[in-house]
Amino acid sequence: MGVWGRRTRRWTAIAVLATGLWVVWYMVQCAPKMEAASSAEASVNLQKTKQDKLRRQIAKIREDLSHQGQLAEELGRVEQLLLEAKSLDDAASKMQQRLQESFEKAGLQVQAYNVLNPTAWEEIPMAQVEFRLSANPSALAELLKVLEEDEKLIRVESLSVVYRPAKDFPLFVTLRVGTLFVDTTSLKTVLNQASQN
Repeated sequence: MGVWGRRTRRWTAIAVLATGLWVVWYMVQCAPKMEAASSAEASVNLQKTKQDKLRRQIAKIREDLSHQGQLAEELGRVEQLLLEAKSLDDAASKMQQRLQESFEKAGLQVQAYNVLNPTAWEEIPMAQVEFRLSANPSALAELLKVLEEDEKLIRVESLSVVYRPAKDFPLFVTLRVGTLFVDTTSLKTVLNQASQN
């Protein structure tokens, strides 16, 4: 082999050695860094996915809390309208007492009252009381004003007025009223359970 043979071997050996050094350098320096970068990128993507999922969950929780707050406000408004009562009979009794006091203040003479069998309004139990009253026209107007301005939820089921000749109380009034009974403690329990879930 001549000069070209030795030179070729030498260049081949240098090329193999350089390639070997490059492979060793790549394996020691570049490959771990590239693998770490790839791993870090995958981790970042996973964290972004988790973050997006958490943001959606937070938005849903905020929406649920807002809805719960609206329900609590609505429940508060309903509670203010209802008579505080532990049972349907208790609601009827409290309504009778409340109205009887108002009637006496308005100058109406209560002849009799009768607690009637409960009914329902759209599947909500309703206590009913019937009053028989004697009144003059101005007292009847006051009765209607009392019923209109009462801050509790009391519904006039029926009202009949009969005129009879009498000096002080010429009107005989039969008034049937009802009030809804809702167990607000049960509603609060359901609302609390819903807010915890």
